Amino acid sequence: MTVAAHLDAGSTATAISKWRVFGAGAAVFILANVGAVIVHGLLLASDYAPFYGTLLRGVGSDANPSWQFVFLPVVHLSFTIGLIWLFRVAPANDDRWTARALKLGVMAYLIGPGPLFLLWYAQQPWPGALAVKQLGYEFAIALALAITAGAILRPNGAAKA
Repeated sequence: MTVAAHLDAGSTATAISKWRVFGAGAAVFILANVGAVIVHGLLLASDYAPFYGTLLRGVGSDANPSWQFVFLPVVHLSFTIGLIWLFRVAPANDDRWTARALKLGVMAYLIGPGPLFLLWYAQQPWPGALAVKQLGYEFAIALALAITAGAILRPNGAAKA
């Protein structure tokens, strides 16, 4: 079976309007940024405090220029594009959109933030408890983003949760 035939037979790619895809992408992108601020800017701020100026860029007026923070939205945009792409090309084998969304959320986590935070833990002297928190919070964010995308991108008539 060719890729095109596979997509037509088992995917929702042709059943979802471009506006819904754009809307899902915008919602996921905004929620990804908000989730990162909540997790890394608020919930883990005290865990990160000892590492500012060493493992993490300094904050405040006396810190080094932090133009590199412009890459944070780029990271969230990349994750958003990848997640929406998964929804567009992965076959919709069962009619429960929530199950599909959770599966794709786990896949996206295993491709993106999961290995990234494990890599950082392997390379840098983060405390184990902080790494566990990072992995857990990022997993929760990935699932929330996937549920959001799944709710917006579910095929018409797929009202079963």
